[in-house]
Amino acid sequence: AAPAAVAAWRRLPMALDEPVFLLGLADPGRRRLIDHLAAHPGVRLITEPALIGQVVTAVPGLGADAAALAHLEPTEAAALHADYLSRRTDLAGGGNAASAGVIDAGAHNMVHLAWIVRLFPLARLVIFTRHPADHCLAPWLTRPVPADDDPLLTRLGDIVGFYDHAMALWAAADQDMLVSGGYSASYRLCNTGQGLNRVQQCPSVSRLMSKTLHEVQCECGRWVGLSVVHLGDRDVPNALTFIDKYTQVPRILAPLVHVIEQLPELYKKDDAVTQYINEYGGCEAAQRKILRDFFMHGVDTERN
Repeated sequence: AAPAAVAAWRRLPMALDEPVFLLGLADPGRRRLIDHLAAHPGVRLITEPALIGQVVTAVPGLGADAAALAHLEPTEAAALHADYLSRRTDLAGGGNAASAGVIDAGAHNMVHLAWIVRLFPLARLVIFTRHPADHCLAPWLTRPVPADDDPLLTRLGDIVGFYDHAMALWAAADQDMLVSGGYSASYRLCNTGQGLNRVQQCPSVSRLMSKTLHEVQCECGRWVGLSVVHLGDRDVPNALTFIDKYTQVPRILAPLVHVIEQLPELYKKDDAVTQYINEYGGCEAAQRKILRDFFMHGVDTERN
């Protein structure tokens, strides 16, 4: 029904100076993102819960009814557009809001998404969805002062680096799999014990992964696990399989996430469980022990 409703909308003028909205549910990961953005000197963060909702409901007879979207006149849209930008500028402290990099991080933005799309067709939407890995890292990310043995994953620059490495690996995998001629044209189709697979050398991914692994080892100082990158063999037949192994991480973490999430509820409801968890220092301490044990031994291939 949504595409049909959008098709009936009257076309409105578009502007290039559209705002940025942060969308997503409230949780520790989202709050951590907001903290990082607020600390950036080039960003002004608007945390008013429903700024766009205030703008819409301020118009007599309009309200926040989504049915009004189809009949919105260009003059009404322009007035709402200008009213929002004016309120946003005031909340951002005045001045040139565009050059300051203003982000509307209102907690209710998702509720008013239809109005955002209607009034700001070119708005940039930053949609925050929580990854299972974020659940597992949250006990460390939400601690104000990390302990000496906690992983250093709270620096925004490091997190950006993770994504840079991931995108580079995808590009290298494409090069190894798709480039015609030379080594890329040569592969063996054989049963690797995991089904029929294309066994093929991956020099681009191998070089990049070896370089990344060396950098991480140098930064960590103490390394737990193997230092060999398996590629083009029976374990990891080709570059695409290598990348796909990392996409399985959410499925691997799903049972762990379920335990971590349910532990506080069980702690409150069941006296026997409460007594048992208290033997480990309480609910939060038990969560950390579970996660620490998994991080230390869950992917230790030398033991498994």
